[in-house]
Amino acid sequence: MIAISHLNKSFGKNHILKDISAQISPGAITAIAGPNGSGKTTLMKCLLGLLRYDSGEVFISGHNISLSSAYKKETGYVPQQSALPANLSIEDMVSMLMELRDATYSRYDDLVALLHLEGQIQKKSSSLSGGTRQKAGLLLGMLFHPSVLILDEPLSYLDPATSVVVKEELLRMKENGCTVLLSSHNMHEIEEIAGQLIYILEGRIHFSGSPVQLMEHHGTATLESALSHVLKNHYESNRQNLKIYRA
Repeated sequence: MIAISHLNKSFGKNHILKDISAQISPGAITAIAGPNGSGKTTLMKCLLGLLRYDSGEVFISGHNISLSSAYKKETGYVPQQSALPANLSIEDMVSMLMELRDATYSRYDDLVALLHLEGQIQKKSSSLSGGTRQKAGLLLGMLFHPSVLILDEPLSYLDPATSVVVKEELLRMKENGCTVLLSSHNMHEIEEIAGQLIYILEGRIHFSGSPVQLMEHHGTATLESALSHVLKNHYESNRQNLKIYRA
């Protein structure tokens, strides 16, 4: 489980995350959605220890991440854009990670086959296409069979056939007990694979629950339509508050 309690993060005077609290269920796929600039990537980087938050607490797999780094060995991460060292190949990166972690087991062969990377693993990353680099990022994130997998827009550079394969793999990992947290702008993608949704607006959580619950609440047939209602209500509320303030 990932437990987030009263998390705040600012960059100078810009308050990005505003008192975020959430419980992310173990062995489930949870999606984080929201407009650009809402704080999704900042939240993920705080969970990963890549950014230090200002206040609050985060527990991953029972570890308080501000006090222990033990959770990192159980956590996989796939960034939105995989920035691989230009002079290293996928094979080089895997060898380096295996050595750093003193690992005797990985899913390397399975993932190379799953992602159809057989002809790409020995090429320097500078020569790889954007889609192939994204596949490499997925391979590295899932390499050690993580119990927690955090993905930031994982399908954005993939062709449709590979997207299907990756979604099927995420569902399989979930069935095997992996806690999957992903961000996405693709509402159809969220409807397909996510059992839970956290929707962030201007640094605050405006909905936490299942996509089905949100659609039923707004009487819509699609998640995209339901979230358009959330946005409309939010901006109308802001306009009303501004009128009251000016009055």
